[in-house]
This record gives sequence, C-alpha cells and structure tokens, in this order.
Amino acid sequence: MGVIFFKSILKFRSIFVLFGLCCCSILLQPMPLTAKNACDAHQVLIVSSKEYSQNNKSAALNNAQVFSVEIADTAQKQAIGLMHRESMARSHGMLFLFGRPKPTSFWMKNTLIPLDMLFLNQEGVITKIHENAIPLDTTPIFGGNSVYAVLEVNGGLSRELGISEGDVILHSAFEGAYKLYCE
Repeated sequence: MGVIFFKSILKFRSIFVLFGLCCCSILLQPMPLTAKNACDAHQVLIVSSKEYSQNNKSAALNNAQVFSVEIADTAQKQAIGLMHRESMARSHGMLFLFGRPKPTSFWMKNTLIPLDMLFLNQEGVITKIHENAIPLDTTPIFGGNSVYAVLEVNGGLSRELGISEGDVILHSAFEGAYKLYCE
C-alpha cells in the first residue's frame, strides 16, 4: 500500500512541477509591445497620416508601429546618441527631444549600425526621412530648419514598415496627437 501511495505522490508531483514550469514560463515572458500599452514615456507609436487625418482612432491604434525608445533630452545624451552600439533590437530606437524647433543636422560618427532618421515637427509629424544612414560616415545629414525631435530606428525599417513623411508620432512630447490617442 505504501509503495502505491508513494508512486501516486511522485506522479502528482511531476504533474505539479510541469504545471508550475509552464505557468512560470508564461509569467516570465515579456509583455508584447502593442498600441494599447504603448502610451508611456519610453515608447512611441507611429500612426499613418491617412488614418490620423481621418481621425479614425481605433484603426490608427490597431495599425500603429510601436517602438521602445531611449530618450535623448540632454546635450550629453544627444552627443552620445546610438554611438558604439553593435546592434539594436528591431522594435527599439532613440528619440532626440530638443525642446524647441531648430535647424538640425546629424551624422553617423562612431555609429556602427545603419539607421533611419525620422525628423519631426512640434506636432510629431514626420517631415523628412533619411533612410539607411551609413555607419561611421561624418557627412552631415540635414533634417530641416525647424526640427523639434528626431526618431532613430534600425536602417531600412521605415521602408519595410511603410512609414512615410506625413505620418504622426504619438508620444507625450507631442501634446496634440498624444492627448487625442493616449488619454
């Protein structure tokens, strides 16, 4: 009787351990980036100009491209940018915030990965895209005379994801669109 009871306990324990591992595995998975959980300070949504202009909030959010971003809002952070990095996750980027519109040029000195640079006005509208900036190139990339912010993402993603000039970035730095979509 004791042997049968012991085998039953071992069988039950194995099922319990297997169940526990599955549950822990599910709990330890990172939360996926979605438009619904993206309205925070370290993420941006890119909404198509068509859906934004039609004020189609649900379609815009469902189809938005979501990026986790590092914020470069000081002169020191902006000077370093994405220099010396050998890679960057596909859904990551860096958002440079200048605090006021100004003439802006970027370069790729000490930057090891190709980048797309999305130049933005004060409303978060993409006014210019420079695709696939060449790593280590010191040639200035002029973004415009009235650039409020720049979003850098992996090179080639703008074209691949259909991001274009006129599309809108949703982030708390751009109050109008952010309030409309995220509050």
